[in-house]
Amino acid sequence: MFVKHCKEKKQLYEILLKNLFREKREFFKESSAEVYEKPFKFNFNLDATDDDAIAAAAEKLNRSTMDLEIRFLPFKNFGKNIPKKAKLSPDSFIQMAFQVTHYRLHNILPPTYETATLRKFDEGRTDTIRLPNPASAEFTKAFVDRKENYSSKNLSELFRKAVESHKNYSVRAMMGQGMDRHLLGLRLIAAEKSLSIPKIFNEDAYRKMSHFLVSTSQVPTRYIIPMGFGPSANDCYGICYNPQEEAIHFTITAFNSCKKTSARQFAQELSATLNDFKIMLENSGDLKFESKL
Repeated sequence: MFVKHCKEKKQLYEILLKNLFREKREFFKESSAEVYEKPFKFNFNLDATDDDAIAAAAEKLNRSTMDLEIRFLPFKNFGKNIPKKAKLSPDSFIQMAFQVTHYRLHNILPPTYETATLRKFDEGRTDTIRLPNPASAEFTKAFVDRKENYSSKNLSELFRKAVESHKNYSVRAMMGQGMDRHLLGLRLIAAEKSLSIPKIFNEDAYRKMSHFLVSTSQVPTRYIIPMGFGPSANDCYGICYNPQEEAIHFTITAFNSCKKTSARQFAQELSATLNDFKIMLENSGDLKFESKL
C-alpha cells in the first residue's frame, strides 16, 4: 500500500481495520443513510490523439513500476521495548540505525528527510527532521570506522548523545522551529513579489543538503500494513516504518536503474545494525532486564 503524507489516508485504513477486528460491530441503520441519485454512465468521446496519450502514459507508468525495487522487512528481534528499556527515544534509535546502515553500505553520511507533523498549527502539514548532525556523525563514524578504539560504554555514550540530539530537533521541528518551512516561506515570498531568489538557494551547500539520500516516514499502527513510498531521488532510499512494542516493520524502496542503491542490501544491513545496537547497549550495561525468578 503506497501513500503520500496524507493523514486522511493513514487514518482511513486505521479506522477500517479497527472496525474489521473489533468484536462488536455497530453498523449504521439503513434509515439513517442519506439518499443519493442513482449512478449513470458517463461516455467519453476519445479521438486517436487521446488514445495515443493514454497508451504512452500507461507505458511510462509501467516502466516506472518495473524500475521500483520494494523490500518489506519484518524485524521481529525486538521493537520499541529495547530502546525504551535503555531510556532512549524509539524513533531516534531507528533513525540512527538508518544512518549507520547507509554509512556501512556507501561510506557516506546521508542527508536524511524525516516527516515532522505540524498538526498542532492551523492548516499545518509537515516540516523536515534532518540528519546527519554533529552528534550523529561522530557516533556513526566511531561505530563503523573506529569501533575497536572505543569501549561499549564509550560508544553507548556517543549513541545516547546522537539520539538525544535527533530527539531535540524533532521536538523543535514539530513546534515550528525547523528551518525548512521557514526557508520555503522566504522562497515563496520572493516568487510572489517577483523578487530575485535569495542567494542561499543557489549555494552548493543548499543544493547538497536538499538532495536527500534517505527519505523516511514513521507510520505507527497496531496492525501489520506494508505501507511505503518511492525514493525522492534516483540514488535515494525510501523508508516507511511502523515501530511496534516487540517488532518493527519496514518497507524499503530503491530504483533498479540506480547501480549504487539496493533495497535488498539495505534491508539486510539494517537488520544487522539494529542487532548490533542491542548488543552495544547490553555490553555497556544500559540494558538491564528484570529477573523472572
